[in-house]
Amino acid sequence: MPPLALHTVACAAAASGLVVIWLRRRQQKAAAGAIGDTVPEWANTLNVSAIAAARSSCRLVKGKLVDMLGCKDDYDRLLDACARNIKMGPFLATSGLELEYLLNAATNLMDLHSAPVATRMTLDVLQARFLNSKGGKFLVVGGEVGGGIMAGQCAAMAEVSHPDVVKRCDFAYMRKKKKSSGTLQQLEAPNHITQRTPQSEPLRAVWLDETNSTGSELLKNVELLLRDYNILVIGAIFLVDRSRDRTELRLSMLRMAHPALTDVDAVALFDLEEIDARVQRVQPRMKREVSDVKQGAETRWRWFW
Repeated sequence: MPPLALHTVACAAAASGLVVIWLRRRQQKAAAGAIGDTVPEWANTLNVSAIAAARSSCRLVKGKLVDMLGCKDDYDRLLDACARNIKMGPFLATSGLELEYLLNAATNLMDLHSAPVATRMTLDVLQARFLNSKGGKFLVVGGEVGGGIMAGQCAAMAEVSHPDVVKRCDFAYMRKKKKSSGTLQQLEAPNHITQRTPQSEPLRAVWLDETNSTGSELLKNVELLLRDYNILVIGAIFLVDRSRDRTELRLSMLRMAHPALTDVDAVALFDLEEIDARVQRVQPRMKREVSDVKQGAETRWRWFW
């Protein structure tokens, strides 16, 4: 074959290879709803199945969760409480979307009826999902504010309800920022935890939080704990997973797909959809409202609940 022909064939093959790569990446972005989005470098390594997994709910299947519980009735008691403690709207979210109601998940941690149930379930899952399958010591750490409440309540109840957890776990609270005075520390825990450095012996941890949405809070704290304390987060327990927030989320914001969370076993007691199904709604009615404006009477229609 003449040199010119060989050169032409080689160029064509190279071009077709580039087209295949471009189409493959575009297919990944399309599956992620990210066409037209600036995709971060880490996202270029993801395949379609990894993106789909990051968008799916991390809630535990009901049968599997109930099997972990010491008190089987806790499942329905807490789910009903989560539906009862919502705050009916409508409300305007920071995204500009109108929300029918606010989840108010942290309210369940302060409710006299649901707080003990939520704590007991969290300890049940911690023991069954993580401690029973792995040896050694663990740190149970929650973020500001709901996760910190969960960690504190678990620390208070564990000695009474889950003595095995006390033998193997320390508990901590992670601030959003380091203190600006006093100890200047970000992690609140016993001294042998707060005095850790990046050179300390590795320590495994389970992260607690009341809700999960895009995964950004989880990712931020997973990276921080590893970088500053050599604490490896191997799991996370959430009260509620708002998986609907990730359904059409741009890939650049889909932190649940980040490689740093690949080995983090994140689970939730419930998904928002399960709570939504139990929300008691009052049928809205239309009411005519007349207001006087400078130009004359303006007639408006509003929803009244």
